[in-house]
Amino acid sequence: ESATAQSPATHPCLKGSRYRRYAFTNHDLEKYMEVQSLGNDRYSLSVDGFVRTVVSGPITARWDGSIVFEEGRVQIGWLSKFSNCVGCWFELMHQGDGYEVSFGGTINGTPPIEFDSGVTPFREITTLSPTNVQVFKNAEELILTEDLSDPTCETLGATGNPSIPIFGLFQGEYWIHDACIDLLENTLESPDSGGQEVRDTVNLINPDKAAKCSNAPRTFLNDASCRVASDPLACTPSSGIEEEERPNNLYIDLTPEFLRNIYEFTANSSGGDTIYLYVIRGLRVDQDPMHPKPCERYNYYSRWECIVCPIVELDDDLNSIFGSLLSWYEGDLDDDAKVGDILDIWNWEDEECPPDKYDMVGFTVKDLEGNCWKHIHQDEHSVYDFTYWTQAHPGNSEARNPITEFAIDGLTTLTFPSWHEMGRWNGNKYDLDFLGTVGGQVHYYDLPERFRTPEISSYFGFTLEDVVDDVDDNSLIMICGSPYEIDNDPFAAGRMDAINPIYDFAEYNDLLLQKRVVWTEIVLMSKNDQLRQRMAWALSQILVVTPDAITNEEYVTEALVTYYDIFVRHAFGNYLDILKEVSYSPVMAEMLTYFQSMSTAYVWYESSNLEYADENYAREIMQLFSIGLYLLNSDGSQVLDEADQPIRAYTNDDIVEYARVWTGFDSQPVRGNIESDGYFNQVDPMKIRLETRDVFPKMGLNRTYIGDGYPLCSDLPERHFLQQGAIYRFLGSSSTPTLLNDPQSWDEANAQRLKLQPSNDGTSSSLFSILCGSSDPTSCTYDKSTVVLDSNLVCVGKECEVDIVRVVEVGERIFYEYTQPPCVHFAFPKTPKLVVRRGEWWHLSCADPRTTVASAACCPDEYEYGEWMDLYWGERTTLATAQKRCGSRDLCQRGYAPCEYDNTTNAPEESYCDNSGQFWTNTDCSLRVKISDDAKVAILHLPNGIEPEAISHLVSEADTKTFFRVDWSDTVAVENLITNCEAPCATTSDGFCMCGVSVTEDQAYQEMSTLPSSEEEILRSLRVGSFRPSGSMISNQISNNYFVHTQTAGVLESDSVFEVRDHTGVHYLKNLKSEVQIVGTSISFRNAVHFISIADPELRDAQYETDAALDQYFHHSNTAPFLAKRLTQRFGISNPTPGFISRIANAFKIGTYTSDDGILFGSQEYGDLGATIASLLLDREARNVILDADPSHGSMKEPLIKWIGFLRSSEFSMNDNNLVNFVRFAVTMNQKIGQMVYAIPNVFSFFLPEFSPSGPIERASIVAPEGQVINGPKIIDAMNGILSLINYGLAECYGGLGVMEYTYCEDYQIGSDSNEGSIGTINYLPTDSSNIVDELATLLTAGRLSLERREIIKNAVNGELNPSLAIRKVQQIMVFAPEFHVTNLVHLSSSSLRPNIEKPPPSSRPYKALVYLMLDGGV
Repeated sequence: ESATAQSPATHPCLKGSRYRRYAFTNHDLEKYMEVQSLGNDRYSLSVDGFVRTVVSGPITARWDGSIVFEEGRVQIGWLSKFSNCVGCWFELMHQGDGYEVSFGGTINGTPPIEFDSGVTPFREITTLSPTNVQVFKNAEELILTEDLSDPTCETLGATGNPSIPIFGLFQGEYWIHDACIDLLENTLESPDSGGQEVRDTVNLINPDKAAKCSNAPRTFLNDASCRVASDPLACTPSSGIEEEERPNNLYIDLTPEFLRNIYEFTANSSGGDTIYLYVIRGLRVDQDPMHPKPCERYNYYSRWECIVCPIVELDDDLNSIFGSLLSWYEGDLDDDAKVGDILDIWNWEDEECPPDKYDMVGFTVKDLEGNCWKHIHQDEHSVYDFTYWTQAHPGNSEARNPITEFAIDGLTTLTFPSWHEMGRWNGNKYDLDFLGTVGGQVHYYDLPERFRTPEISSYFGFTLEDVVDDVDDNSLIMICGSPYEIDNDPFAAGRMDAINPIYDFAEYNDLLLQKRVVWTEIVLMSKNDQLRQRMAWALSQILVVTPDAITNEEYVTEALVTYYDIFVRHAFGNYLDILKEVSYSPVMAEMLTYFQSMSTAYVWYESSNLEYADENYAREIMQLFSIGLYLLNSDGSQVLDEADQPIRAYTNDDIVEYARVWTGFDSQPVRGNIESDGYFNQVDPMKIRLETRDVFPKMGLNRTYIGDGYPLCSDLPERHFLQQGAIYRFLGSSSTPTLLNDPQSWDEANAQRLKLQPSNDGTSSSLFSILCGSSDPTSCTYDKSTVVLDSNLVCVGKECEVDIVRVVEVGERIFYEYTQPPCVHFAFPKTPKLVVRRGEWWHLSCADPRTTVASAACCPDEYEYGEWMDLYWGERTTLATAQKRCGSRDLCQRGYAPCEYDNTTNAPEESYCDNSGQFWTNTDCSLRVKISDDAKVAILHLPNGIEPEAISHLVSEADTKTFFRVDWSDTVAVENLITNCEAPCATTSDGFCMCGVSVTEDQAYQEMSTLPSSEEEILRSLRVGSFRPSGSMISNQISNNYFVHTQTAGVLESDSVFEVRDHTGVHYLKNLKSEVQIVGTSISFRNAVHFISIADPELRDAQYETDAALDQYFHHSNTAPFLAKRLTQRFGISNPTPGFISRIANAFKIGTYTSDDGILFGSQEYGDLGATIASLLLDREARNVILDADPSHGSMKEPLIKWIGFLRSSEFSMNDNNLVNFVRFAVTMNQKIGQMVYAIPNVFSFFLPEFSPSGPIERASIVAPEGQVINGPKIIDAMNGILSLINYGLAECYGGLGVMEYTYCEDYQIGSDSNEGSIGTINYLPTDSSNIVDELATLLTAGRLSLERREIIKNAVNGELNPSLAIRKVQQIMVFAPEFHVTNLVHLSSSSLRPNIEKPPPSSRPYKALVYLMLDGGV
């Protein structure tokens, strides 16, 4: 409904736009209205500077008219969606309270729009007519049924300018255009390019009112459907006025002349305050005890002013530290530092200040060029807006204003008085707007918003053309849609609102109810997908998000509806897809606190704080979403130990390790076409920030590393980028990959990528032809977002010379990104070599020389500059390829690699090149481990001859803080080693035992004859995966699901491949084991694996690691029976038998279920929910009515399911006088009945699956989860709500649970469908009037109502002559029957009726009484 929610607004002249007759809406809540007298007791009412309507006076409030509103400003009080009509409740504020208003004694509430000869509309459209509009909502709203052709339309621009009111004249009455969000069709099948809307809505004054690009970020949700935009104006998701994308021509020089001009311009302008900008001087750094010291490292900046060098001798220690720093920072100044120049620097030097000089301030040093710099207060020379202080300064008087005097005297500098303490500045400066440093620049959008007026913008000479980006018509941009976004239907009944950046939206209760309305409308009115909706509701109670726990809480709509849609879309899909989408959901990340969780290594490096990854989600995804607390048998029963105690499914160590998987997750940039407060995208799947992701090994469930079973990256097949299955992702005209770690600046520098040629010496590149879509370069189609090679290709030209490709160029500046298949690295490579990043002498690390993580730089000898041997920017090779490229020359050592791409010239060490990357060296590396007190290890790299300070913080002795679990060969010996830490091990500076290690690699199995016969044993013993065996290998079948592929018949080698098939798929495993030996001891451990390379981290591998972690949860033996039981409980059977759970779990595992009549359900894939729910609902235990007689069978009905079922069974429909056109339950529905959608109280849902009410159920050792939310108050509220519904419709009257306003309940009549304010009524009519009881028993109790109770009901209504009243009586009695509240047959606990107890006669004697309080809690 908001016209400014980062999306375009409806145009007042285009089909679908709405007009309204009433002058004010809920969007005017808390705005100020200007009342102006027109004479003759007529008044104009204006909002936002424009007249809305003209009314007759007097304007009064209170029942006696004692409050009179005359000329002036008055704040609009309470308004809600129910206020959107003529005569609806309209409040104005008076002395802090709101009062309903009357106009001229004839109109109570919101007035209609009227004008007269003295006041006319600001803009008027006169062509509204019955032929082009449709009138609705009690003739108070209309909608355009076709585009208008009106002279006013031509003046409005493409967006119609929603900031100004447009009035239409229709049949002699005035209507106002109601600017609403114009949502765009942005589906997976039809993504929106969005560029036109961005350009049409550019807002110079307030960029928050401009539409943002609707193009969704490219994620796993939409990758397959992204396509090349045909629109030349297509935009990218980050388009808009972003910090890094601001127009360069909107910068302002903060000169004294500018400060003076602003003062004079605003002082001489009509309207608005005079603006007082000053440069602050006279701040005394030596008298400010709170001021940071220059010697504080990695902390606050220090400010320095270039001065004439003093005669006194300067301090050598401080000169050596700060002189070099200042020289380095002087690169930001002009060629020569001049007296008066200002520099802000950070002390990042390695040398610390001497202790006796650490607290010094205000001293002078000399830089390397001989310029002298004096340390000054960090606010000195800053520009502040003192306008507020001209009014708030305590020294102001009628005689003088000390702050304005500076400007009046022509000054632009305000000197802080020497007699004021510095605390006065520190305590008041935050009331002033900071603009920048004098002599610097400030961007127009960094100015306080009151500066951004049309007048000041015009004064600066800024126009809209300065904001609109130039468009490159030759660019090919990828556009991606979303599974959630369709355009809004303007002709649909009712409207909803959205949180937006300028906080122009509805009252909070309206926002809270919106998402509930969406759900209610769908589940109540839909006819064809009831099972899908019921399944989604069940899943939402398993994978819970609590609105209270997220930003904007219950008031955000789209974020929570989008999350719920995950379950709707995948209700019959695969549970792994649900787990993945839930894990990437920003609202889940907020609720379970892993949003922006950072690795220990990153936090330590940035702040020297030792913090660990957030563990919340790592715990709950196991406990609540996948495997549960205890190990389960396939029938759902608990696995017991020797003491008959349940065995925990995971440990706290598992949680700690998995927590490191959930680091790095952050929200996508805010974009258009979605609901957002402007700061946070809560809709799109999150991105992973690689720099904050933990890169180290993680041992998960069953002591299996995340990455076990995956092939080694060192085993990638030769030229795997040309093999069958290779994946290429289209990038369009940008060469920046989305999954690889190449700098964004390369795209601007026209990075040299591997260019595929259509022909080379007469030989065509097959890869070019496939990616182009044609062998003819002039006929490329680029019609696929992702291309997968369906066969092996032969290399051509440079394709034959590289180990791997990253980004390839096809045609002229058209690019694809190659996606390497998932693979892992050994944490401790056998023969590691040093890798150096170009231009950096620090952050060094070591890598497995068999992997492609660096490139080649060749030097004539070890200490001479050489040349790069890259074939494209950012190339990666193995060490062997790098050595081959160099031939007889050496690999360059650190500090001697050149910085040229064209391989022709040398360059000095200081030169930096755009083609930054890293290169191999021949420097050997030693590996060590740091062992924690709980026997976890951390990785240490020690390159030969390299100083410790140069080693990456990830693997240096001093800074390594991340430890992970390993499988020790001898735990007792390890404990002794940790305790004593004797040579050759040593204790580190941070108190851990550090030992050298060596790595051995050997065959896991030596002889074919000794191989185990069981597939399970192979899966347990072999942990290193393999790529699919080549066709040249010999296949040896051991069993139906177990093969061994060898190079030589019958001979096992380390590269032999085991092929094992089970219900989760096909596994290829390498006949290899790798052990890490503690040097000087007999202690060893299995070499861990990890996805993300320490030397060359890539986003692609972080995503692979996340997928692998999810696979571990998903494929755990507990997951199938755990979910089987949870779903069964949500579908009406609280205590399913083990056999029932076993059959459902089997359907989940094999992915199929065949019904008794031979219908096959499912995809034959593990985790198929279609097969799972089919098994649950069609199993004999679910359908056999005999089991209804078993007291342990069935369940209590969920309160909300019971309500919705009653509404549907009773044929509920909305009334014509429903003001909002939606079914709206009470805000307090959750408190009233115990359940409501989007109101789950915590991650454990409404009730616990194992809840057992005290009494017979507990004694029978069975459960009744729904009983946890059933208590006395809720029983009464729920029954009163249903009785009110039956008698009066869905309303608030008489205990009703509907939402309404302006209704007097005493006027309500039983059975009336015209009770004012009632949302709707139930309209059930029996097909056979003589069989009402039996028919309703079928509808409301599934036929379980006992014969005795049927007779009781029949007897109760036998004499009722009014058929309508008879139906209501039956309904009222039946909802009290126990069968209405449960899903099994009801047995009386006693044959005798409750005795009637006579009331004792009243007595005046004192007495004691027991008072029972029915508190919230389970029955």
